[in-house]
Amino acid sequence: MAQSNNVSDLLNLGEFNTMEVRPWEKPAHENKKDKQFVGKHCSIPATVHGLNWLDVNCGFNIRVDPQIVNPTQEKFTASIRSWSDTQLYSAGFNWLEIPRIFQYIPYIPLIQTGTFDTEEKREWTKPQLKNSKSVKFTTPYHAPPKVVCFLRYLDLAKGKNWRIKTYAADVTSTGFTINIDSWSDTVMYRASASWIAYPQDTPGIESGRFAATDIRPWTKPQHNNSKAVGFTKSFVKAPKIFIALDEFDYDSAKNLRLKTSVSDVSSKGFTWHLQSWGDSIMYNAAASYVAWDQPRD
Repeated sequence: MAQSNNVSDLLNLGEFNTMEVRPWEKPAHENKKDKQFVGKHCSIPATVHGLNWLDVNCGFNIRVDPQIVNPTQEKFTASIRSWSDTQLYSAGFNWLEIPRIFQYIPYIPLIQTGTFDTEEKREWTKPQLKNSKSVKFTTPYHAPPKVVCFLRYLDLAKGKNWRIKTYAADVTSTGFTINIDSWSDTVMYRASASWIAYPQDTPGIESGRFAATDIRPWTKPQHNNSKAVGFTKSFVKAPKIFIALDEFDYDSAKNLRLKTSVSDVSSKGFTWHLQSWGDSIMYNAAASYVAWDQPRD
């Protein structure tokens, strides 16, 4: 692969949804599909992924495990698994692929990634509301970087509202604290989150977060939540955008149906969407994003 100092030439993204392999009305525990990496890589790229779609029966625990399995430099198997009595109608995740070149070429902006699983701190049979881990960057930054977190693995009890949030705190040039929290009477058996860190002063890359409560109070749930937002950095053209869920607060008496997406992407901004459907009751949901310049012509 030719060397480049442009983020746009190296980052790529893709997505997988269970409805690529079966209809939503035929729930299954195992959902797999072979995928090609979008970029051309000289070694197995680093990957980070997060959920962007959930449709799960409320009568059973919410158990969802998205995975990137057996990656090579060209392809991998995308997998979304549920287990026990969970009825997973559909689910989806986005992935971001990061060439290993980022880790050893000095003039390329340093992007680091990782994962936190609550089982690193406790057994799944001992649920607790607050879960955190101190992360030390493999390579320190010259200043505190931007850190973006996304939900990945979920195991939440039925019968109590589903409330979960992941976020970064206490970010320094050498590390940060990643948190996966629930609140009130929610029972979180286990969860995991992925994170991305990059220098704040990197040109052509920007990140942020949006939530349904940006446009309405949580006490007034509605299915369709969207808003146009502007970028704070300049892009040459409409950027690529990786998005994944980082929070939701749903009534457990109805099915958990949630998807996030973006539209009307331009060099100036985009419109975000957080949607539910059917009889689902979304008190709140939120997602984080990373946007970067598309390759120059």
